[in-house]
Amino acid sequence: MQTLFERAEADVATAQRRSSASPFTIFHDPDYRETDVDVEVCIPVKEGTPRFATRIVPASGAMSCITYRGSYEQTPLLYSQLLQWLDRSGMRMSGPLREVYHRYGADQIGYRLPASVLTNDSAEYVTELQAPVAPLA
Repeated sequence: MQTLFERAEADVATAQRRSSASPFTIFHDPDYRETDVDVEVCIPVKEGTPRFATRIVPASGAMSCITYRGSYEQTPLLYSQLLQWLDRSGMRMSGPLREVYHRYGADQIGYRLPASVLTNDSAEYVTELQAPVAPLA
């Protein structure tokens, strides 16, 4: 996935259309940590960016979220805890899981990101897991 992000960031930087919003991933497969998954790598761009295949990610009426600091190795455990909470709360996932990267590492080959979002130390990463939710019907 890192290669996908690097290519997308470099393409957007070339057009100078990068939004200041956090990049994110949308996992369309329930087993999103498997090796072959249906995934979208999302780099927010400024409105009216014609050169790229863009779309607006639909809003969710309700979202269950976990924000954590540290390496991505803890993501599967936190995702599992999120699903357990959904079971106890009478809610269900109503859309694909999203991972939003608020602070992260990047190679920045051919582009530059603001220093405030970058770190070389995975202990300083800040990631938000988002699960669109709806009541069990």
